[in-house]
Amino acid sequence: MLTAYFDGSCPCCTHSMLALQRRAPTGIRLVDAAAADFDPASIGRTRLALMTELCVQRMDGTHLNGVDAVHALFGAAGLAWLAWPLRIRPLRRMWMAAYAALVRNRYAISSALKLDCSGGTCTVRYLGKASWRDES
Repeated sequence: MLTAYFDGSCPCCTHSMLALQRRAPTGIRLVDAAAADFDPASIGRTRLALMTELCVQRMDGTHLNGVDAVHALFGAAGLAWLAWPLRIRPLRRMWMAAYAALVRNRYAISSALKLDCSGGTCTVRYLGKASWRDES
């Protein structure tokens, strides 16, 4: 079981985490690190750190962050084949830079996609019409 601490105020993040959890409901537990009642000190982190980089906690208590966290979640969801390029050493800096850019722009991306994750579902409204719906 992996526990993913993610920015629940970010529709793009919420959409991604719900999609992964749906593929591995017993392998991934989601915790909204943006929730007012969540205490980041309970896992030895700050809210700023959790809002800056995805954090995954393994059952043994170790933490993975950023690209490593993404790789672990994809593996738990049975999608390791899709995330294998994240492990290629010569490309590591590129993946880390791409991840940092994604994190910096996640709200703009959510807005551009007109992504709405309220009410337990995620809907992408691109060009004014619902183009994809994720029932949670």
